[in-house]
Amino acid sequence: MKFRFRRAAALAVSLALLAAQTADAANPREYQTASSAANQASDSWSNYNEIEQCDYFGTCNAGSCNTGCSGGSGGNLGLGNALCCHDSQLFFYGDYIYARACFSEALAYIVSDPNDPQGGQSIVEYDMDYVSSYRFGGGINFCDCGGAIVFNFARYQSEGDFDVTDTSASTGTTIFGPYEVDAPGDNGSLQGNLDVDVKSYDLGVAKTIPLGCPLGCCSSGCCDSCCGDTCCDTCCGGGSSCGCGSGCGCCPCPAWDITWTAGVRFAEVDWARNNLAIANNGDEIDSATTRLDFNGAGARVGFMGRRYFGRSGCVSAYAKGDISLLVGDMNISTYTTDDPDGSAPLTLRSYSNSGCRVIPVTEIEAGVSAQVTNNIQLSSGYFIAAWHDLGIRDEYDWTTPGLQLNNFDDANILGFDGFFARAVVSY
Repeated sequence: MKFRFRRAAALAVSLALLAAQTADAANPREYQTASSAANQASDSWSNYNEIEQCDYFGTCNAGSCNTGCSGGSGGNLGLGNALCCHDSQLFFYGDYIYARACFSEALAYIVSDPNDPQGGQSIVEYDMDYVSSYRFGGGINFCDCGGAIVFNFARYQSEGDFDVTDTSASTGTTIFGPYEVDAPGDNGSLQGNLDVDVKSYDLGVAKTIPLGCPLGCCSSGCCDSCCGDTCCDTCCGGGSSCGCGSGCGCCPCPAWDITWTAGVRFAEVDWARNNLAIANNGDEIDSATTRLDFNGAGARVGFMGRRYFGRSGCVSAYAKGDISLLVGDMNISTYTTDDPDGSAPLTLRSYSNSGCRVIPVTEIEAGVSAQVTNNIQLSSGYFIAAWHDLGIRDEYDWTTPGLQLNNFDDANILGFDGFFARAVVSY
């Protein structure tokens, strides 16, 4: 009995060892390191658009990439690749933008009822309109899912206006405007408009870091071992043996990737607000014009995450955020007059800060993209931007007769929100 037990135990141990060895042979990548996985993933992308590339740890692939290339190994966020290893690809893009300005406070006028014992007031702000704007840019991609040098130009515009008539039977003033530009009684009117124009110029570098193996190669059939197998080295170029080249023809990237950007920005910000009081006979009574001008430059950094869908990865969704710190000159001036026809002198109230104004700019964008061909990509989405300290800064005290302006608020925000449609062409 003891002999039979020993034989059974020895047989069980032998079978367990054999099963473990078979499982290990069937899944050779189970114990691969993160570094080797990244090297294998980079090898599998080398045929996209006939672009040869280095892997993300500085070791060159076979082919012309070996010539004159050097780089270290280790986790260097893709910075170890020598540019001599990359073939370049030019790209250009254009955006149609439908956006509006969003001030954190943009007073248009106040409606007051003098007969109300509680002193009731209704505060009305500018309702800014959506206006067509645009962005465009271009640059050089050094390899697929890799580094790039990018230039961007953006121009955002928006406007708002109002025209209100004082139809109150009260003898007191019932419609107040900033800087004592009030609607005259007896059907007098108050008009106003606000125009915004922002231009920004960006120049920087971007680096995309793929996360994992390409889509479609590790999903089915002979491509299960593409992260190091020659099968999917050809399928990205449309090889039929694996079927990975089906679909719209674009080379699959990993299911996820992240992109960081760094660069410089120069910006010009201008807005102007005009108020005009008109009597019922058409005479212009008084007016006020306020202008803000800012010119500045500084650093800009950003981060984007993208998720690809489908076996070919031709459709993706992304979200990104950017922040800039701009240093420059800001000037605010207000001209008022009690007789707009020119017979009365202008009164100037101005505020300026030169050389030391730091303006933070935060931007968030989210959208979807579709790679319709190897050379054309279409995207659409929604964005929000905030230019801090560049909003309407004057504050009012309506409780003191004859004195409206109270102080300047330096925390007001000029914001934008809207939709965009983008086309990217590369070759």
